[in-house]
Amino acid sequence: MASMDDSPLFDRSALDGLRKFGHADFIRNMVAVYERSTADIPELISRMHSAGDWDGIAQQAHSLRSGAGNLGLVRLTNVLGELEVAARAGGGDEAELLVALLPELHKLSGDLLTRFVERS
Repeated sequence: MASMDDSPLFDRSALDGLRKFGHADFIRNMVAVYERSTADIPELISRMHSAGDWDGIAQQAHSLRSGAGNLGLVRLTNVLGELEVAARAGGGDEAELLVALLPELHKLSGDLLTRFVERS
């Protein structure tokens, strides 16, 4: 079964680390690019799930995971890693749960990023 670990939703130190590449505008731009490029992925994964496309789900989870990790979205990164592994194994109960959890967790993670950027 999917682990609902107690990892933080967001680790601000990842974005703080990005400050070395630029100021607040750089981070705002990175977050905006992430949000635009990932906005449809949970819905895409849901459609792939309906079609039984576990290979596609694994690819999308991997793609979204790298961006989420770069921005400090710890819990989302962990869930996507679990989803990728479960999807590569052909689905199952764990994958079903993770697919169902993804839209809400993705939205919550994006909201946290937006709040962080607005306050920076």
